[in-house]
Amino acid sequence: MISCIIPTRDRCNLLKRAIDSVIDQDSDEIEIVVVDDGSIDNTFELVKRAYPFVKIIKTEGLGPGPARNAGIEAASWDKLMFLDSDDEWLPGHANTLSMLIDKGFEVAYGVTRTVDQVNGGEFMIPENVTGGYYDCFYDLSRWCSMVPSSVAVTRKAFEEAGGFDSHMLGEDWAFFLKVSSKFPFAFTQRVITIRHLHEGSLCCKNEIYRKILNMLEIIREVLASIERFDSNNFEFIDRAKQIVIKEGKQWRTFQEFYVALRNQGMI
Repeated sequence: MISCIIPTRDRCNLLKRAIDSVIDQDSDEIEIVVVDDGSIDNTFELVKRAYPFVKIIKTEGLGPGPARNAGIEAASWDKLMFLDSDDEWLPGHANTLSMLIDKGFEVAYGVTRTVDQVNGGEFMIPENVTGGYYDCFYDLSRWCSMVPSSVAVTRKAFEEAGGFDSHMLGEDWAFFLKVSSKFPFAFTQRVITIRHLHEGSLCCKNEIYRKILNMLEIIREVLASIERFDSNNFEFIDRAKQIVIKEGKQWRTFQEFYVALRNQGMI
């Protein structure tokens, strides 16, 4: 059995697509938990009316990380998957990740196809990564190459990592770092999720560069708290901050930060 956690706030126009993509999976054993995190639109009423079988809880503007935590607390099962309310699962998503977890892994993830509605075009997360099972802590200490909507974790892994923190940007990166310091990840090259990058996305905000600088400090703190990381080795973060300071004021999305790092040969 699978529990799918969908945090949302004021996205009732997008939420239906997300829920429908879970319902359309070729598995009948998925519990859907929607966390209405302080919406002022009719999100709660929409879910109650259109999807009476969906478990919905209300929180008061906690942010995506704590909203996921609340959803997991309300979830019935120990195999946990995530879906942001502006994303959608592709057919086979749940079974693909579930089979990897069933092989004995505590974490599994796949490829996300991002439709960039801000700058145009599409891109994959991650890019050019081979499938398999590996210790990805070092890779994650340099870049977050996954998104929550393409990840499955066990409740054991979630609890040992301490859940998501309360930051609005980078809470997923911090969580994956903590989990990867304890467990190897399973990865499939299959594209299992569509992510929609739009003007209302949390990683597409005014003065995104300020939020990125703050996020890098958060990641520094997380890394410093992990015993297996050499806390003297913060060259990547220091170089990344310099790039943000130099170029970031012109960025509109988080993806442009990634491109800047890639152009510098840092990832």
